[in-house]
Amino acid sequence: MRFALAALAMAVMAASPAHAQPGGEALQGFADRALAGYVRPAAADFEAATASLSADVATLCETPGEASLQTAQASFRKVAEAWAGLSFLALDPLRQDDRQARVFFWPDPRGVTLRQVQGVLAEEDPAATLPAELRQKSVAVQGLGALEFLMFGSGSETLAELPMSFRCRYAQAMGENVHQVAQELQVAFAEDGAFASEFSAPGADNPLYRGPSEPVRDLIGSAATGLELAAERIVRPAMGESVETARPKTAPFWRSGTTLGYVGHMVGGTGALLQAGGIEAILPKDLSWLERSIGFEIANARAVAGRIAEPIEEAVVDTDGRRDLTALFYSLDNARSLVSEQLMSAAGLKAGFNALDGD
Repeated sequence: MRFALAALAMAVMAASPAHAQPGGEALQGFADRALAGYVRPAAADFEAATASLSADVATLCETPGEASLQTAQASFRKVAEAWAGLSFLALDPLRQDDRQARVFFWPDPRGVTLRQVQGVLAEEDPAATLPAELRQKSVAVQGLGALEFLMFGSGSETLAELPMSFRCRYAQAMGENVHQVAQELQVAFAEDGAFASEFSAPGADNPLYRGPSEPVRDLIGSAATGLELAAERIVRPAMGESVETARPKTAPFWRSGTTLGYVGHMVGGTGALLQAGGIEAILPKDLSWLERSIGFEIANARAVAGRIAEPIEEAVVDTDGRRDLTALFYSLDNARSLVSEQLMSAAGLKAGFNALDGD
């Protein structure tokens, strides 16, 4: 019934006459608030999480043991969840220098990360233990996907046994590398940085944004991207049409048992981004229901993701788990539709915008 009512509301919206669109001041206000209230704090959280991970992996290498390994693994999970809050953003600092791919090379349908990381381990390439040289290698061997395999994959138990092993020194270099990228992002998003000035002052001479609708397009489009990624690239392939066709190992962070935590933080990030911007300020009064509807679907998706027991490979073969994954998918898809179609249209942006077109 809830899905039918949501569909009816969308149909009424589509059939309604055109509404007054927000002016440039309202649009720029939304963009500035979202940058200050969500993007910068998310970048700071990611930097802090990666700093802890880097320190904990260094401790593990120096004083190996089960307790040190568990501490480092817990730090890794926190980094994965912090990254979820930034991963969906289509903003220039994340695109520069391949930062998104260097932090987490995903989707990886061909298994490039596993193949290349196993090659590094087999060869014990000393360059992989030096952060500056690791940065020159393939993005697949220097980010969170590679680090997850070292810390949770086959052979990870040796991290608790051997001091300063090659595997641990390689993991340490990756931890330092990801932390450096996090520091770069925090600087790039800073209030006094070049990106902030370009983001807040669109114009004919601005290399990134020519008009006030463009930063908002990137932000709302990013929210739509996060919701679509969660629904179509994570939940749907993982659960498949049946238990027999389920592919849970296509999901991000399945080895560390962080898939649903990652989804929950990504979805929560999309909602927090829109809330920080203040979507009510760019909506006509007769469309105020849209803010509530988006918030409802996002909150529901987070709640469902939070009650599904990890690891994902067990959830997809469990009757209750599959039921909850189905509910999660529909909430994500409903939220995605509201954001990418209704909200984009109400903001005077291209209706039906899909940030993954051409991906």
